[in-house]
Amino acid sequence: MTKISLITSNNCTTYTKCSAHTNKQLSFKQGRDTFRRGQESCIDIKLRGKYPANILSNLSDTTMKLDGVKINSFEGFLQSLKTNDDKTQREFCLMNGLDAKKASRGLARSKRDIILYWGGNKFKNGSDDFKSLMHRANEARKKTSGTFILDGIEVASMDGLLQALKVSDSNMQKKLCMLTSAEAKKASKNIKAKYAPRTLYWQGKYFSRDSKEYQRLLKRAYKARYKQDDAFRNALLSTDEKPLKHTIGKTDINETILTTDEFISNLQTLRKNGQRFNILKFIKTIVSGK
Repeated sequence: MTKISLITSNNCTTYTKCSAHTNKQLSFKQGRDTFRRGQESCIDIKLRGKYPANILSNLSDTTMKLDGVKINSFEGFLQSLKTNDDKTQREFCLMNGLDAKKASRGLARSKRDIILYWGGNKFKNGSDDFKSLMHRANEARKKTSGTFILDGIEVASMDGLLQALKVSDSNMQKKLCMLTSAEAKKASKNIKAKYAPRTLYWQGKYFSRDSKEYQRLLKRAYKARYKQDDAFRNALLSTDEKPLKHTIGKTDINETILTTDEFISNLQTLRKNGQRFNILKFIKTIVSGK
């Protein structure tokens, strides 16, 4: 009798065929094909241009509006500035980041082109008018990119919060927390955090990188985002039972403020609790007859 057994690799499920009397593995070609199918069933959060990974990533941003134009990804907005055609601009703005970047290759522009467009106006890259446009775009993104409150502090992006944990000054932490993901990524280059041993900070308190207290802080942060950020919560629950992975993250706590295991485990815990809550809510609705 033949049965199918499961093999788990990198949080993804693949299959190997076995008989009742042997443990014969699939041929190389069959194994490769089944592995690929298993990979396709996974959600790799490094693919930030695709839903729901574009929301679940710590570098995520959600739908925003600027000058009445709906923008589904900040990358889409940036690529739209390269064309002066209003219809094409709006199409770029509705794309996810990955698709927008690919589509931009079809635009007839060279690296020397410095004229950008928005709302019927021309902007020279680096000019004061362009900087003003980018400031307005970033402000719009802050209002719609999943802002949440943690211990009374407004957090505009999860990456901003993670960068804030590297500095001990409370006022500087608040400023870092209000940065968008792109701004936080730039700011991180100027933050000299010490690794191995490493101390992290949050509102006057000190945390050892390998402490339980720090793990509890991470859990509270993700829980706060899950409760307050509808887009993040819906994206996470939309993954159903699919395995989650993050193939570009680091695994050593001495090299990163958030390992792939810490990131994925927090998402999985939130998803499991959310699914359980929805089931109980559904049962309660049936019982009550409403």
